[in-house]
Amino acid sequence: MASQDTIYTLSPSDFAFLWKDCPRCFYRKVVQGIVPPRSIMPSLFNRIDQTMKMRMEEVGLASFVLEAPASKVLRSDGRVLSAVYRSRNGGPGVRIKGIYDTVLALEDGGFALVDLKTTASSPKLIYTYYKQLHAYAFALEQAETPEQVVAPIKRLGLIAFEPLRFTSREDGSAALVGKNTWLEVPRDDQPFFAFLDSVVELLAADEPPPSGRFCQLCQYLERMQ
Repeated sequence: MASQDTIYTLSPSDFAFLWKDCPRCFYRKVVQGIVPPRSIMPSLFNRIDQTMKMRMEEVGLASFVLEAPASKVLRSDGRVLSAVYRSRNGGPGVRIKGIYDTVLALEDGGFALVDLKTTASSPKLIYTYYKQLHAYAFALEQAETPEQVVAPIKRLGLIAFEPLRFTSREDGSAALVGKNTWLEVPRDDQPFFAFLDSVVELLAADEPPPSGRFCQLCQYLERMQ
């Protein structure tokens, strides 16, 4: 069993899918260093992400996303490493490390942390990315180094861009036209820290937990044995 002297580093992006899809793969990645193959992200999504961030810096988020907070961009694509978090139930320490999307300086004070997604807007997105955004909020407010600290994070949100039609001109130029939707993610630290406690409990075990029911990697490895 991992001792309290052990410190594991966690990626917030794993909270959205890997933790939910397969606790065994999550354990093996964090504790044993066995990283599952990553899905390939089409470069087009990265280009859309970057052009949206450029637009935010030019005109402000509220000018093209309805219901988004009045703000200006503070940082984008920033790296952060949190101080060590220790569960009230004991076990190893954990810290959060990753690259967040965008931090906004709010006009009424404080900051907002936002994540950009190219997808249809749905309330399910709030549930999917709730842990990820809270992890980054914790990491920014409790960063290991003072220069990384951003506090207080008053709002969390998602910007969903849904392409709806394609337009073109005779000169060869073209554009995707769609809709931007602001999805507010309520800040609630108590259930997030309860979640982190459950993560610590899983990582403290001597053996990995059962695999996810539909984990293709685990199914493949079992067939190879």
